[in-house]
Amino acid sequence: MWLFVFYDLPVAKREDRKTYARFHKDIRKRGYEMMQFSVYRKFVGTPDRSERELAKLVDLCPKKGRISVLAVTEKQMGRMTTIWDGGRRKENPRPVQLVLI
Repeated sequence: MWLFVFYDLPVAKREDRKTYARFHKDIRKRGYEMMQFSVYRKFVGTPDRSERELAKLVDLCPKKGRISVLAVTEKQMGRMTTIWDGGRRKENPRPVQLVLI
């Protein structure tokens, strides 16, 4: 299971820009990777982990702006195609996982 975070936060005032930067930094620390500006994704594995991660995101959300979260299964993610610089690329179904022995 994947979580996508879409956000649109105000940046008109200096305080708003600080809040935006803090939120951006916090989701990067939580392991989200950028797909596009203001669109981030993270592989969470199971629906239970998805719910826990969503609860943590709610705690990180600033008071102003709009943040949307979308949960997507691995099968759905595997059907995603990205068109980049005129060429099509298939998305990786899940991140590479290292096994430590």
